[in-house]
Amino acid sequence: MAVVALLGLITPGTLDGNAAPFPLNVLEQIAFNTLVVLLFVLVLMHFVAHGGRRRARRGAREDTAGDRPYPGLDAFQENEAAVYFGREEETAQVVHRLLRPAAEPAERFVAVVGASGSGKSSLIRAGVLPRVRAGRWTVPPPVVPGDDPFAALASSLAPALGEAPDPVARRLRGGAEEFAATLARYRRASGPWAGRVLLVVDQLEETVTRGRERDREYFLECVAEALRRDRKLHVLAALRAEFLSDMRRADRTGLFAQPVLLTELQRARLFDVVKRPADAAGFRFAPGLVDRIVADTRRGDAVPLLVHLLRELHSRARERDYADLRDYAALGGVGGAAVRQADLAAARLREAVGTRDVLRTLLLFAGDTAGGAGAADGADARTVAARSLDRRQRRVVDAFVSARLLVSDSGGGEATVRVAHDALVHAWAPLRQEIAAHRERRRVRAELEHRRAEWERGGRGLDRLLTGERLRLAQEWLPRLREAGEATPELAAFVGASQRRDEEIRRRMAEGIRRFAERAAESRADSPVLLPLAALSGFPLRPAERRALVTVLALHHARFALGRRGEAVRSLAWSPDGRLIATATRDGAARVWDAETGALKRALGEEGGAASRVLWTPDPARLIVASQDGALRLWNVETGEPTPLRAEAAGVVHRAPWTPRGDRLAEVPRRRGLHLGGPPAAGRLPTRLRDTPTTPEEWRNRLMVRGAQHRRPRHPAATTPHHRAAAPPSSPERPRAAV
Repeated sequence: MAVVALLGLITPGTLDGNAAPFPLNVLEQIAFNTLVVLLFVLVLMHFVAHGGRRRARRGAREDTAGDRPYPGLDAFQENEAAVYFGREEETAQVVHRLLRPAAEPAERFVAVVGASGSGKSSLIRAGVLPRVRAGRWTVPPPVVPGDDPFAALASSLAPALGEAPDPVARRLRGGAEEFAATLARYRRASGPWAGRVLLVVDQLEETVTRGRERDREYFLECVAEALRRDRKLHVLAALRAEFLSDMRRADRTGLFAQPVLLTELQRARLFDVVKRPADAAGFRFAPGLVDRIVADTRRGDAVPLLVHLLRELHSRARERDYADLRDYAALGGVGGAAVRQADLAAARLREAVGTRDVLRTLLLFAGDTAGGAGAADGADARTVAARSLDRRQRRVVDAFVSARLLVSDSGGGEATVRVAHDALVHAWAPLRQEIAAHRERRRVRAELEHRRAEWERGGRGLDRLLTGERLRLAQEWLPRLREAGEATPELAAFVGASQRRDEEIRRRMAEGIRRFAERAAESRADSPVLLPLAALSGFPLRPAERRALVTVLALHHARFALGRRGEAVRSLAWSPDGRLIATATRDGAARVWDAETGALKRALGEEGGAASRVLWTPDPARLIVASQDGALRLWNVETGEPTPLRAEAAGVVHRAPWTPRGDRLAEVPRRRGLHLGGPPAAGRLPTRLRDTPTTPEEWRNRLMVRGAQHRRPRHPAATTPHHRAAAPPSSPERPRAAV
């Protein structure tokens, strides 16, 4: 009939001015009316058919909405589009990117990037895919890469190709050209009316966390080549934000140049997340309950926990289709959902990691409000750099990210982890008890982290490093923080830089004080004495610096100097009456000085001699000088005349105490033995008593002798009236000598 009507319209009424044949006149008269009727019928049939499909889809969605308006912690699926709300703007943005003409192949690759738990998978599956399918797009099942992205893609394409997944996977791995050819074959196998193909890759970060870098680069290379060869191919991928830099390093074709960033859901949209799915399912909330739920959610990071709570609330009040404050309170609110999830996550980790490591890891996320408005116990949630976590800590964090209790994101260009809801820190009893037990450590760590952050923000300036008491506190606590696994590399670097700076300051100050002290010693000035005192009490000094400062302190109290500056004194002795000072210097000379004026009284011997020790007799006019060759000489200080006391070389004298009456000399060579000398005036030679190593000690009216190998004096020998000492019997274990 349509053909007849069209022929009637296009056939001219006359060919050469004569009347048309009768059949053609009839056809021309009825053609227009027939065509109008046909068009009306076709339009009516289209609307009837399309309305039937819409009613079928609406019925399916209503069944889904009534059965499960809230999916819980799982992502929204395509058949749950009727209850998916809150991301309308982002959904429209992604659909627009897919539909707009693309000048470059990379523009047909759309990456949805956001933090963990931000709703990337839900946006793609429940937001974008239902709209795309309505436009004759062919969409294979979404791909999750796992360990092998090629095998995962093959499993998605194989049913339409009529093949087993393994041969399809081998062809996909066969090179970029074979990869593109396989996708083109899939499009043709989808039917003669198949339009554009949308390849969905969910959780693309698994090519980083579970796959090898070489496979990741090869997979992206193959995708880019397929996009270049097939203008009807589009790719939509979901990626966690902290892995965007990894993908960009592996991508050489600019696939990730213009991602769609999925930010935290704003508070105003949380009302849609709570109320609109309930309206679609015919479920009602008590007045004020929606406001209470949104207020308790606090921020968009906790949307997975919020939807999980709403699912529990719907299940509890489903028979009544009405939830009130008592139902909400019985579940503990959003915080209660977080606590139950934490219990489940900790139970799963208990055997693999242990409760202690779980709590120590989560303690990293409990900071300190430092006097701010925080929880009652002072704890507040903090963000942790992912690179500061070791392998065991990473395992705990991944488990709590999967439980939607922690959020992994990319802040400032680096991967970070933060708490999804403060209830994990404030309400979960095991972690709360751990926080209370380590409150002081948390406070110190928070203070150090605050100082470190200021140092970083200030460009790591020297003026922002720790000094004084703060540095001492950091040095004390850093080993404890390391032991607890809470000392991040950044914190350790900050404390180390502070310590090095402090040591440098101290070194420069000590060096300056040393030089100042040397100049003060030359000028004999009194004013700088406080500087050496401060240096000795507050700075670690090297031996040369300490000697210089001690010299200044000594000179500050000195009345005069004996001899030349820099001349080493080997031995010094005061005369019995305190009027004279005898010295033996390194030049080998012995000298006698006036103790009152410091004037040289007498030079005994010549420079270049062998004087090593000076010993006054009880008579202040007589002085014994011991030489390096072991000889002893008795000098008359008034006349300068020497008298030899010993001819044999028994060794350098180590010590030579006198008997109380002054008529005997117990002279001890450095090598060994004990020699008893007669009255000085008689010039009697010493008598060797023993060769055992000994060290005589003077103690009141007795001469105490001890063996050289003993640390304490032993075997005191009582002095007789004639000053002959009586000693107890000797033994091989305790050799001794007596006078």
